[in-house]
Amino acid sequence: VVKIRDFKMENALLLNVEDILQDSKGNDYVFTIELEGDTPIARKTLVESGDSYNGKSYIKKGLKKNDLIVSEGARSIVDGQPVNWEKLKD
Repeated sequence: VVKIRDFKMENALLLNVEDILQDSKGNDYVFTIELEGDTPIARKTLVESGDSYNGKSYIKKGLKKNDLIVSEGARSIVDGQPVNWEKLKD
């Protein structure tokens, strides 16, 4: 087996491919969490994804480094819905 590195990006934002959803118009999105007061709210956030490898996709646009991403239950929530969340360990 020969592996060739054909892409390298410093400080790239990577997401699990299953965390990236697609709406009926073909737009890729994820749900991010915003705090409204003390209430965490799910927000539909459009993203532009790039290359994928080993179950991870590079995010070109739409997210910032410290955005909180919904990774479990995202297919059963809607934009603006209050959510319960638990921050995963780094």
